[in-house]
Amino acid sequence: MADVLVVGGIFREVLGRRDGNPEIRLAGSALTAAVAASRLGVSVALASFVGSEDVDSVNALLEHASVDGLLVVLDGASGTFAYEDAAAVQPRPLYRPAETCPTELPPLPEARVVLVFGVPDFDPVRDQAVSRAVGRSTIFLWDRQGWLSRTRDAKAAGALEAASRVLLINSGEAIDEGILDPLTGEICLPGGYARAVIKDGTHGVLVLETEGEYRRSLVPVFPVNASSTVGSGDLFGGVTAACLAAGNDLVYSARLAAAATSIVLASGDTFAPPDLSALALNTLNKSEGHLQWRWPLV
Repeated sequence: MADVLVVGGIFREVLGRRDGNPEIRLAGSALTAAVAASRLGVSVALASFVGSEDVDSVNALLEHASVDGLLVVLDGASGTFAYEDAAAVQPRPLYRPAETCPTELPPLPEARVVLVFGVPDFDPVRDQAVSRAVGRSTIFLWDRQGWLSRTRDAKAAGALEAASRVLLINSGEAIDEGILDPLTGEICLPGGYARAVIKDGTHGVLVLETEGEYRRSLVPVFPVNASSTVGSGDLFGGVTAACLAAGNDLVYSARLAAAATSIVLASGDTFAPPDLSALALNTLNKSEGHLQWRWPLV
């Protein structure tokens, strides 16, 4: 059994720069999150799709990061996200699909925590391999990435058998999808979910837990001068999953994820460094985070 199973896409990313020189890199939500989770010392498996032109580079990266790759290789190039201005607060990419369409995933191992990202052209929540990997003891994390994915229907995700389900979502998506009311602060979680992590960029994070005693906890972030925020939410999800797999509660997991995200954003690198765990703990213990939650609390 793996500690963390990450399911999602691997893509090429084209980051537009204001100097006119674009940066092209291999990343994608699942790849970024899997590497980050592994840096915290837990065992990680990654189930994803990758183009044949990129598979050797991806396998080398996974081996270096000690991530078990469960890859479906597509003919030709991987899908591509092109960000016109990667330095924007919320850069919105144009998506070009892979040359061949994803099919079903291979058999997947059960895991203590399963982190699933929405994927264009594929619905991982309804994939039979994912449903078999999510067992009664699993903590299931779903990062909807609603406007990127066709996984709009929360019913399938909420119906998966799991010990607990956690919704990971940013505030803009939560408002657009009727989960967060920006005027009253009321939150309406999709069916089957009792916990949520709502991220609001440099304004902080809200952790909502309705299992047993109703509780809302605000988590500060650690502002940095970042050249790009692309992938920061994915890294946040990977660290959160790893912390939960190690037995930590959701609030602490979100706090350490916020600290870890600041480390990588400050570095300007695509992926988390090998010593991410130590760096994040040092940040958490020695630095004061910033919190300016913009929505009412009820």
